[in-house]
Amino acid sequence: MTVGNEPDSDEDSDSGIPQEPNTGERFYVVPMLDEPGTPPGPESHSSDSSIPQEPGSVPNFDMPDVDDSPSVPDVPVSVPDHHIEPVQDAPSSSRQMPSASSGEPSNNLTWEDRKRKAAGLLESVKNLFAEAKKAKLAEEVGRREVGNVDSTENYIERLVSFTVGKWRGKPHDISPRVCASHGWYCSEMDMLTCHDCDAYLHTPLPMMSSTTLTAYNKSLKKYVELMDAGHRSRCIWKTSTYREPLEEVDPDKIMKNIIARYSSIESIIPKEFTLKPVPDITGEHLKKFNGKNADAVTLAICGWEFAGTGDQIKCNKCQRVTSLFIFTAVKPFDPLAQHFQWCPIFDHGKHHDKWREDLESVAGLKPEARSNLSSVMHIKMRMKEAFGDSSRTSQPSTSK
Repeated sequence: MTVGNEPDSDEDSDSGIPQEPNTGERFYVVPMLDEPGTPPGPESHSSDSSIPQEPGSVPNFDMPDVDDSPSVPDVPVSVPDHHIEPVQDAPSSSRQMPSASSGEPSNNLTWEDRKRKAAGLLESVKNLFAEAKKAKLAEEVGRREVGNVDSTENYIERLVSFTVGKWRGKPHDISPRVCASHGWYCSEMDMLTCHDCDAYLHTPLPMMSSTTLTAYNKSLKKYVELMDAGHRSRCIWKTSTYREPLEEVDPDKIMKNIIARYSSIESIIPKEFTLKPVPDITGEHLKKFNGKNADAVTLAICGWEFAGTGDQIKCNKCQRVTSLFIFTAVKPFDPLAQHFQWCPIFDHGKHHDKWREDLESVAGLKPEARSNLSSVMHIKMRMKEAFGDSSRTSQPSTSK
């Protein structure tokens, strides 16, 4: 409701409420939202007010005085100093371009100006794509440097982390050689860790005595798949594998390597050391070494060299390390069995071991048989790694 001029009398004849003398002031009540159709402006005060008041006081409507101006919400509004022209709806292509001379909007943008502006925007987009492509290539290079897939030194570092105490009873499918080729270190018992993406795999296999062969092969198949899939999505080892260098079948180079290994171990062999004979190394083979120490020659032919400490020897392929003093007549040293079963010297199969092919190449006993066999067998092994071998079934044979 709205209150107009107060009556001249001290009391309202209808309500009987004492009023202050008329001072000419006006009081208005803003129409409520639930009073549609109420016109703005002063109205005469209703005399049936039920609000009790103290004698001689002004009626209290519990609201501040309002002036004659329209009611404005108490919301802070930031108004710019300059005048803002109303903006009419228009297509985006007809937006005004600032004039170079006056600095004010201009509607005289020609078709050529628009073409030049569009060409500039297109060039900016092309530059952004070029920068993004460069950044992506740099990121890929950085990831390859971190993983360093082709580094033989890093591969050997991963390989030596697989000790007998931490990785035992595992089949050839997840041998240390396979795991290290896929970027894994052995951090503790049955635990694989990638130093590039910080992923880890727990790979315990069920005991053959407590489970069926089907369950064993199922667990083994899962671990084989995790060699790649177990790495994090952006890790280079998820799509990369270390490949051992393809060794050239060069008799002179092979002989040079055997002599180097022989020279490193000849002086460290204890007197009590006993070597188990290797049937495939005959007197004809040993003749090629001009009467050198037969035990040292046999060790060198089978891939053993000085490990750098005491009387310890090692295989540079499988990183097996052992001491010679513990092998006596009671327990002779078997130069083949002491290698890990997954050692690369056995890659060419049961009847065509690499060490034997190297020996025959040096001795020249079977020149017609050694021409390309080593390379063919190596390539066959690589093809199995890349495409799999459907004819091969998982066997519970274990590696040391």
